Amino acid sequence: MNIETNERFTEFLREKANEAKKAIGYPATKFHSMLNTDGGFKTANRLLASSKVSEGFTKLFLGKRVDLSVEALIIENEWREFFAPELLLRAEKRLRDVKYQFKPFDLTTVQSSSSSRMDSARKEIVPQRRTVAVPSTPSSQLSFSALCAEIGAPLKNILDRWCGVSETKRRAVFNVWADRLVDGKYVFWDDTKSPSDTRIGARDLRETLNIAMDGEFDTYGILCEAKDPAVSPRIRKRVHGENILVLRLVSETPGVVAYLIGEISVGDIISDSPAKIVPFASAVDDLDQAPIGVIKPIRVTINSSGYRRDDTVRQFVLKRAVGCCEYCGALGFTMPGQSRYLETHHVVALGKDGPDTVNNVIALCPHHHREAHYGIDADKLEFAFLKKLAQISK
Repeated sequence: MNIETNERFTEFLREKANEAKKAIGYPATKFHSMLNTDGGFKTANRLLASSKVSEGFTKLFLGKRVDLSVEALIIENEWREFFAPELLLRAEKRLRDVKYQFKPFDLTTVQSSSSSRMDSARKEIVPQRRTVAVPSTPSSQLSFSALCAEIGAPLKNILDRWCGVSETKRRAVFNVWADRLVDGKYVFWDDTKSPSDTRIGARDLRETLNIAMDGEFDTYGILCEAKDPAVSPRIRKRVHGENILVLRLVSETPGVVAYLIGEISVGDIISDSPAKIVPFASAVDDLDQAPIGVIKPIRVTINSSGYRRDDTVRQFVLKRAVGCCEYCGALGFTMPGQSRYLETHHVVALGKDGPDTVNNVIALCPHHHREAHYGIDADKLEFAFLKKLAQISK
C-alpha cells in the first residue's frame, strides 16, 4: 500500500470510527490514537495479527454494529486486496464467531479495473495456483515490492526489485527464486558471474548484502516463483507471502551464500510481535537419511562416565533443528562463521542405558540443556522432550 492509498484508507477508518460514535456512543479513543501514530494500514495489521479481539470489536458487537469493525471493513471493501491471506482468514473467522453474515468484496472487479485507485505496485498480483516444487504456502496478495515495504524494508531499487533494507530496523529482505534454493542453500552473489551484471539492481544487491553481513542485520527472503525460469530478466508468477524465510549470509565460494534457518510469519514481523522460527518444509525434507546410531554405546574407560558416541547422530540432530531449540523454538546465538549455537542432549541418559540415536537426542538452547541436567523439573522435561521427539519423527 503506497502513501497516498494509506492516507485514503486511514481517513476511511476515521470516518467509520466517527460513525460508530454516533451510532452507539463508542468514542474509540485508542483506535484514533493508533491511526494518528501509525496510519491505517499498520493499525489494521496490528489488530488482525493479535491473537485476541480488540476492545473496539467487542464494543461494536455489543452495540450490534459489527459492520463497523476493522474486520468487516476490510473483508467487505476494496481494502481487502492489501492484506495477507492469513490475516483475512483470521478476520473472517472472528466475524463468523459472532454470527455476522459478511459479504466478501469481489477482488476480481478491482483486479480487472484500470482505476487510478489501484496501487501501481499491485500490478504484480499473482494467481493462487500451487505447484509441487515448493511448499504449498498461500500466495501473497501483495506484490514483492509492497510486501518488502510492509515488513519494514522498502526496495533499494523500484525498477529491478531485488532487495529491500532498513538500517533503522536493521532488517534486510531479498528475493529468493524457488528453483534456485537447493538443499537449504541459496547463492546470492557469484564472483565469477555477478560482477558482469551491469543492472542497477545487481549493484544494489551487492551493497545490501554487504550492509546485512557487516551490520549483523536480520536477514529474510521472500520465496518467489518465476513465470518462465529460462527467460531473463525474470517475471514473478507467484509470491509466497504468508511466511518469509530466515536466512544466514556467509561469504564463501563462489561469493555470498545464504543458508536457510527456517521461516516466520509475516504477520509477526508487521506487528513487531515476538517471532517464532519454525522449520521450512522443504529444508526438512532435504535432510540426509538419519544415521542408525548405537543402541548400547560403549563406555570409553572402566573408570570414566564417558561414552563413545556417534558424531553423525549429533550432526544430524543439529541439522534437523535448523538453528532452533527443538523444545522452546528459540534461535541459537550466532557463532563465528555465522552458524547457530545449539547443544545436543540425550533425553534418556547413556548412563541409564539410553540409546545414542536420533530418536533419543534433541537439540536444545543452553538454558533448557542446563535445566534438563540441574533443574528441579528435570523429570518433567525428560517426558516433554520424548513427546517432542515423537512428534518430530512422525
